Amino acid sequence: MVKAYSYIRFSTPEQSKGDSLRRQLDGAREWCAARGIVLDDSLRDLGRSAYKGGHAQIGALREFLDLVERGEIERGSYLIVESLDRLSREAVIDAAARLFDLVRAGITVVTLSDAQEYSQERLRDDLGALIISITIMARAHEESRIKGQRVGKAWEEKRRRAFEDGQAMTAICPAWLVLVGGPRAGRYEIVPERAEIVRGIFADTIAGLGRRSIAKRLNAAGIETWGTGKKQGVRWHDSYIQKILGNPATFGQFQPLSKLAGGDGTSMVTPIPGYYPAVVPEANYYAAAAASKARGAGRGRVSSNYRNILSGLVKCGTCSGSMVFIDKGQRSRGPKLTCGAAHASAGCDHRAYHPYYELEGRVLQMVGDDHLQALAAKDDTEAGGLRGQIASETARRAALEAELGNLVELVAASGGAATVGARVQSLDAEVTQASIRLEHLQTELRKTLATTRPTRDILDEIFAKVYSEDDEERRRARAAAAQELRRVIDTIDIEPDGHFNVFLTTGETLT
Repeated sequence: MVKAYSYIRFSTPEQSKGDSLRRQLDGAREWCAARGIVLDDSLRDLGRSAYKGGHAQIGALREFLDLVERGEIERGSYLIVESLDRLSREAVIDAAARLFDLVRAGITVVTLSDAQEYSQERLRDDLGALIISITIMARAHEESRIKGQRVGKAWEEKRRRAFEDGQAMTAICPAWLVLVGGPRAGRYEIVPERAEIVRGIFADTIAGLGRRSIAKRLNAAGIETWGTGKKQGVRWHDSYIQKILGNPATFGQFQPLSKLAGGDGTSMVTPIPGYYPAVVPEANYYAAAAASKARGAGRGRVSSNYRNILSGLVKCGTCSGSMVFIDKGQRSRGPKLTCGAAHASAGCDHRAYHPYYELEGRVLQMVGDDHLQALAAKDDTEAGGLRGQIASETARRAALEAELGNLVELVAASGGAATVGARVQSLDAEVTQASIRLEHLQTELRKTLATTRPTRDILDEIFAKVYSEDDEERRRARAAAAQELRRVIDTIDIEPDGHFNVFLTTGETLT
């Protein structure tokens, strides 16, 4: 049975609120009804541009082309579009190729706006039809190109005013801010209660808490999520916590994206510092990034109650596999660590059970002698403050180097505009300054550690907090300890007889 397929496409999601979808559907149904042909109207790319051809690489049109190439859509079938510009707005050489590929596969392309049918037979014999199709595609591409230039210039002017005058580019802003007075004359203001939540998220992250623990705390406290109507979440999620932590708007920086017609809005342009009112210091933004990294991606997840702060660090001295944390309650006299492979009868004969808290205490004492001073009084010791600054500056330099690398690639690929070249020079200078600041901070830390408090006092304070009877103090102290240990320790190898070695990230070994 001959079948027709309607392909419906429009560029922006906002068009779904208008008449475009209904108009394209009704036209295809009327065409099929007049000819007694069955219609499949499932091919839809809503909110997908055809200017750069992405719709032909992914989405409904790509699926249709694949089915045609595999022969699952029969020769003689129809593809109905409102006009050829729905099929493609690419340059003529690319747009014509899409049309010709379809007709060569036996598909007749129907355009409803001008009642044209483009089949292999017609395009072979009718030069006029071929000229018409190429003319339509050329005009569609030119319209999109001109629109892209206009939109690009408009956004460039907005960015210029934002840089020079601090003018708001859009009413859309982070949830902890609100635009007062409209984009042309307005200003962004902080929503105090939401800003406090953001500051708390950063403080908890720097203290060593993970995103899941932070989300759990917010939900337990009954703190309402942001958004309105259908956009308001039911509860806090760790993914949204990460979005907040990774948003430079928290320290006031705006990273605008390109808005060229047909573009996906992801190409980078120069960030605008001080565009938003900051709710956290820039140093805290990078300190939180460093703390997240220090939690040890790939080293095992520390549970939200931080019972096993050595999670992912302890390895079997026999097979090098991970040791698992087992707690069978009072009857087992506390939690134990045992080789996961041996526990699963998977080839290792290291079947000993090692008391967890005994190992934890010994590790804290060994490592704490020289490496955990920051845990003792993290907020009010000079060494702790310097360590935090070093972690923050290291993360900031890494972010600057990543941005610099991206821009260098852009310059190499496109020849580079003057503004991009200027930003490359500026970033290079910032990376150099960050390296100088890091060297200075590390020198200051070495001086401070040379005159630090006696080790015994530091260890007493660490143990008092990590094993505190106050639930909140203990949770925060163990979160911080887990973070610091994962920053300092590479692995801990434990033998069946209980002897263990601590291998530090510096290359040192403690026994």
